[in-house]
Amino acid sequence: MSQNNEKISKIDKRSPWQRSPTFRFKTVAIISLGFFASSAAWSLYNASVSDAFEELLKIVFPIGYLTIVGIIMTLDNIVGVIIQPIMGGLSDRTKSRFGRRMPYIMIFLPLSAITFMIIPFVEKNFRDLLITIMIFNIFMACWRSQTVALMPDFVAPKDRSKGNGIVNFLGGLGSIFAFAIGGFLITSENTVPGFLVVGLIMLIALVILVIGIREPDTRNWDFTSEITKEKIGIIQSLKQIKKEKEKSIIFMLLAIYSWFVAYAGLESLWTVYATDPFIFGMDRGDATQLLTFVALPFMIFAIPSGYLAKKIKRKNTIMLGLIIGIIDIIIANGIKSLDNLSSFYLIFPTFGLGWAFININSITMVWEMAPDQKHIGTYTGLYYFASFLANITGPIILGFFTDFMVGLENMFLVCAVWLILAFIFMIFVKKGEAELSEEEIKAKQQAIQNLSQD
Repeated sequence: MSQNNEKISKIDKRSPWQRSPTFRFKTVAIISLGFFASSAAWSLYNASVSDAFEELLKIVFPIGYLTIVGIIMTLDNIVGVIIQPIMGGLSDRTKSRFGRRMPYIMIFLPLSAITFMIIPFVEKNFRDLLITIMIFNIFMACWRSQTVALMPDFVAPKDRSKGNGIVNFLGGLGSIFAFAIGGFLITSENTVPGFLVVGLIMLIALVILVIGIREPDTRNWDFTSEITKEKIGIIQSLKQIKKEKEKSIIFMLLAIYSWFVAYAGLESLWTVYATDPFIFGMDRGDATQLLTFVALPFMIFAIPSGYLAKKIKRKNTIMLGLIIGIIDIIIANGIKSLDNLSSFYLIFPTFGLGWAFININSITMVWEMAPDQKHIGTYTGLYYFASFLANITGPIILGFFTDFMVGLENMFLVCAVWLILAFIFMIFVKKGEAELSEEEIKAKQQAIQNLSQD
């Protein structure tokens, strides 16, 4: 018995970053390929699947078919809210020779890619298409949290904003890649080549991930204490954080929900706003294209925002981003003439900059609020619960206010209110900055002792 206890005590349960705290760009770049694959798939999915459903439904429902399409296109967020926190919690306690996260990626990423490549072959049949995208949504939700949680497993807390900037940069690159592939290979008559290419890219990303990332073998790790202390699931996770004396995580999740309500609502209703004959009367294609002036700056400033957070702290960087966003949105609300439309070529890029400051650093703050390294997957799930809930309710909330209270012409004003709410919630966030590791604390204490001796 003593020999067994001695063997167990020698098991190294440290995370990869604790074993090698040096920031490794190559490792983070390889991990980011998972996010690249996910972003490419979702970008092409959102751009093409809605059109397929529109063609199928407008014949049966001449009036109201766009509402039905909108409901169908929120299914991925609903599935994500339910499944991702559960899968994140499961991965925190997974025993395998491949580690805690990689088994889920190795199983569900290829299943997602295969299902994704089936979509264009069933897009002419409503039932088959609906079943296929539901299966795809479920498969994608089963590995998203694990992909995101890989980065903090391999990167020390002080470097996570920088690492998350790299992850989001490649994610943005994945979206641009998907739009380029879609524009080049997809036509109204044939969508198969675009889906096949993105599906194959997902599989290639998986191969590189499996070859390049080596998680610790967790087969002998003891998760009994974690399993007995708490159940896996979003309700249990929310109950747990509610019991905590320090409420930073609650205010952080409220802030995340608030700014995603503003962003999701703006993203969904911008085209309606811009094409309204009483506002700008723009062509739908031109209105959609204008949103790239938000996406490109976000990608460009994804990495710099992580470095900025290291200099001025994550909370300050996020609040700076919110201030930029609030000012931009309020200015945008005052522009109602097509003659002044060129102002958006400055407003949207600036907003993209502010959005990078917000989005890049928010999840790293949530990771730092996790009670220990083993719960990062669970807290990743909580982050996506708040963001997905906002993506589901944001368009509905914004639509309600513009329909029944302030009018479409004041859509930007509603978005500004939600960003202001997020700013207020962030004031009450007291945790989430990078903390020194035990090795760094000891080194700092030793340096102080050496100075006192001198």
